[in-house]
Parts: sequence; structure tokens; C-alpha cells
Amino acid sequence: RLRPYRSQSRRVIRIGSNWRTLIFLAAAFGLVAVGIVTFVLRSNTTAASVTDWLPLTMIYQTDFMVNGSTINETRRLTYNSRNSWEEKVIAADPFEVRVGVFSTVGSYRRLENDHYTTYDDPIGSTTVEEVGEGSLTIPRDGLIANPIDPLEKFLDIELTPVTTKTRVCFEVACTDDAPGWEFRYKGELVVYADDARGIPVKVGDNFEVTELRVQGERISVR
Repeated sequence: RLRPYRSQSRRVIRIGSNWRTLIFLAAAFGLVAVGIVTFVLRSNTTAASVTDWLPLTMIYQTDFMVNGSTINETRRLTYNSRNSWEEKVIAADPFEVRVGVFSTVGSYRRLENDHYTTYDDPIGSTTVEEVGEGSLTIPRDGLIANPIDPLEKFLDIELTPVTTKTRVCFEVACTDDAPGWEFRYKGELVVYADDARGIPVKVGDNFEVTELRVQGERISVR
């Protein structure tokens, strides 16, 4: 079946409070399967205890493979809270398979409270799943709030200031090629925006943010 947009399977990981940070960092740097990741929180960990971002909009580049060819996509994440977000494909290369030429433009993933919806534009298929109580579902590996200070201490890394390729806006103040912080983890380059809440703008070669708009003021990292 033709399901390029949904080929990234959903995975459930059960964690307790002692392991929450470890698992979140694993998700951030590709140590778990790429795609939708749902964290089911045990009774000693509550969803409310998980640090969240302010509402934001993020436009980023990614890609996938079809018949040995790289298909580039541009996606927009509209993030209201950890229980309310939508990730939508807004531009993509067409790709050809045996039955025709297709595009993933218009496909989306949406989480609204306890309902997770996926729409695959190439085949016109919509699926709706109920998310379990006390779970946390993120759009893709890396897109989760990891505050800079505990991240730096936990991974024992040294952050280096860098000029990103991202246009970053806090409220109405925008900066092209905004400053950020980079480090390497297991050989992979990771770049965060210059904000203490921990917003990734690049992870490896398959995720790079071109524009980030945050509905709030920046919190200084240093």
C-alpha cells in the first residue's frame, strides 16, 4: 500500500519519573524510532510535570526515500500545547511509483486532547486514534521541550554559540540567521535556538527549521 507519510510508525514507551529525562533525550536525538512517539506516564509522573513550550509555529525541512530517490518536504508545526498541535506538509517534491505520480502536500498529523488524527493526502485516507489518559504524544523525534540547563548537565556536553540558518521571532521581534547553540551527540550535530526552554532548529541531516515564531519573550540561556 502507498503510505509514504504514515510509514513512520507510532511507538509507545512506558516510563517512570526517574527515567523521564533519559527517554526524552533519547527521543530528541534519534535513539528511538523516527515518527510519532507517545510517552505513557506512570502514576508517579504526571503530564503536568513535563516542561512545555509556549505556543509556537515552526516551518522545517525534512525528507524521505521512495524507490531510492530523496523526496524533500516542507512541514509546518502549529503548536498550542503538548495536548494540542498540528503538523502539516505544505510543500513537497512529487514522486512516481508504479500506479502514478503523487505528492504528500496536504497530509497532516493532529493531536487535540485525547484524539490523534492522521490524514494521508496521496491516498485520501484519514485515521483517528484515541490517546490513552496520561500520555504525551510528540510530532516527531526531537520536537519536545528539553530545557537547556538540565540537558547540558545530563548529557555532559559543552554548548557552542553558533549562527543558525533560521529566522527566529519572539513576539514581533524577528532575527534572520538567528543565534543559537550547537553541540554534537553521538556524532550528530544538534542546534537549539537561543532560548532556555530548549527548542531544536536542527537535528542531524533530516530536520532543519527555516522559520520559528514563538508567542512570548525569549528566556536567555546564559
